[in-house]
Amino acid sequence: MNEDATHIDTSSNSQLGSNEDGDDAVERKYPTNMEPETNEKSILVQFSEGDPENPFNWSRRKKLFHTAIYGLATFSAQFNSTTTSPSVLHLGKYFNVSREKALLATSLYVLGIAFGPMFFAPLSEMYGRKIAIFGSLLVSMAFTLGSARSEDFASLLTTRFFAGFFGGSPVVSSGGVLADFWSVRVRSIAMVFYAMFVVCGTTVGPVICSLLIYQAGGPEEWRWPLWFSCMVQGLLIVVAIFTVSESYSGVLLTSKAKRTRKATGNWAYHAKHEEWDLDLNEYLTTHLLRPFAMLATPIVFVLALFATANTFFRSILAAVFPLFGSALFGNLGVHWGASTVAFVALGMIPIPFVFYAFGSKIRSKNPYSNRIS
Repeated sequence: MNEDATHIDTSSNSQLGSNEDGDDAVERKYPTNMEPETNEKSILVQFSEGDPENPFNWSRRKKLFHTAIYGLATFSAQFNSTTTSPSVLHLGKYFNVSREKALLATSLYVLGIAFGPMFFAPLSEMYGRKIAIFGSLLVSMAFTLGSARSEDFASLLTTRFFAGFFGGSPVVSSGGVLADFWSVRVRSIAMVFYAMFVVCGTTVGPVICSLLIYQAGGPEEWRWPLWFSCMVQGLLIVVAIFTVSESYSGVLLTSKAKRTRKATGNWAYHAKHEEWDLDLNEYLTTHLLRPFAMLATPIVFVLALFATANTFFRSILAAVFPLFGSALFGNLGVHWGASTVAFVALGMIPIPFVFYAFGSKIRSKNPYSNRIS
């Protein structure tokens, strides 16, 4: 290659094409000019203007379909968390355990959701959304099958935890998929559509599972909600295999670069994504340890507790609360039991104001700042 090789203009995105949403077809991740960026060693492959392979150029119908099916993946994972909650008494009788022990079948699933995303979220950035989300959902379904076939209580608890562990990937990663193909202008609307599936999983689940248990009858009636969850997830995975397209631009450009190298015989073509290699050290220090280091900082810890907006804390609380919730309301009654939870929330009201006043001083004493940065 010589010094007169064509060079890509990445200084402005003013030349971007528009899609059906009336917004720029490509946002932050990669320049859209197809003219290759070259230097003496490589040619960087980009999306061209109006490139049909660019997810931002998908039709609105295709975008809605992918939003719905990823929403259903999250729905199925959330639904699975409720499959054993209506059958606590049945589990206790079948396995001859106390009510609190029977509740662990639900708590351990939700606890698995708390830890699973930190292991599987990086995989969606490396290998793509489709394989990371639906592959994890497939493994979760396999463990749910194990739960449905369990003959002893230890097997049930083990399979429930790992079903939640692998089921956490759809819960966390599916929402990020929306940023792959919806423009900023309409993404919030798409998020509402997606959130409908997420919320319905935990609200509709107990009703459906209770009906299944009631209709099944018999000593093994608790198995039927688990079987039903496997049916839903299995059907969803089969549909996804044949209909879902990869949406992560890094993986798509990598595939484009490989085809270009094969077609031209020029091995200088490459995608930016190919320059990143997720090694074990980065996986452990960046994706596994850093979230816990951030959580160990006072501001992040208390704000996360204040909002319970992150999956880890929300899942931890959801796993623990059923273990004492019945005793709380049973001993204090509905009014004081609910008031106790409200009093905890009221006690957290000053937290943002305290951080506003003393935040700089607190951050300066953070022993984990080096690891985070």
